[in-house]
Amino acid sequence: MQRTDYPAKRSNYPFTALLILLVHLGLGYYIYQQVTQPSKGTAGTELKAIQQQDEPAIP
Repeated sequence: MQRTDYPAKRSNYPFTALLILLVHLGLGYYIYQQVTQPSKGTAGTELKAIQQQDEPAIP
């Protein structure tokens, strides 16, 4: 008769999956807010047209 030192382990897969999902969504929302925040004000970064150089680029 073998005696195991480890107790019966219950699977925590649903809890772990839910925790990872919540952390993922939370970080995604936080990053989204950080990216979209400057566009609300007038001091946000704006895309500017690139000036053409006199010589065309060599392909």
